[in-house]
Amino acid sequence: FVLIVAVGVMIVMMAKVIPTFISIFDDLKTELPLSTVMLINMSKFFQKWYILIIVCIFLLVLAAKVYSRSNAGRERTARLMLKLPVLGKISIMNGASQYANTMSTLMSAGISVSQALSVTSRVMDNYYLSKCTDKLIGGVEAGKRLGQCMEQAACFPNILNEMTSVGEETGALEETLEKTAVYFDNEVETATTKAIAFLEPALLVVTAVIAGFIVISLYLPMFSMYSAM
Repeated sequence: FVLIVAVGVMIVMMAKVIPTFISIFDDLKTELPLSTVMLINMSKFFQKWYILIIVCIFLLVLAAKVYSRSNAGRERTARLMLKLPVLGKISIMNGASQYANTMSTLMSAGISVSQALSVTSRVMDNYYLSKCTDKLIGGVEAGKRLGQCMEQAACFPNILNEMTSVGEETGALEETLEKTAVYFDNEVETATTKAIAFLEPALLVVTAVIAGFIVISLYLPMFSMYSAM
């Protein structure tokens, strides 16, 4: 919401406010500071090419949506989500939570491991983790332990892989996965709270820097004029 408001204010400033100041600066006929020149050039560029900018943004968004719906695009986008700073960690833990919760529920209902994996792969949000889960079925049907297959796939956190192996060895896989899911649920909530706490001041700083640059760029020439008087 803050970013949308900031972009909206920037558009209004570039299209309506700054052109008014440009005419004032032209009348002053004084040497302008570098920041003011940069701001004026950006405003003129935006006024001249704003239609092309809007079209390009629309086409980029459309192309991104089309690409993300293809199999290759969905997988690459999902991989990228897992590698993002802060958000990537949350996505990984959220995927682990979904996996553990769904597997525990299905196996507690008497469904076999391979069938539970098939269902779990279809309900997971991240496409890459979904494909990884689906690939585990072959190893399980070949006689391998689920924990071993997960370690070889290297898609999920090590804690989930290790706890799955422990659950298989103790014969309490459903209960172990249920407890592991609770752990990841708590971790997701904690990481999300920390991310929001970090994001709020970061957005305020970025917005303040942009607003400060515009204000300083607009008023520096006036200060120079008053000091010359």
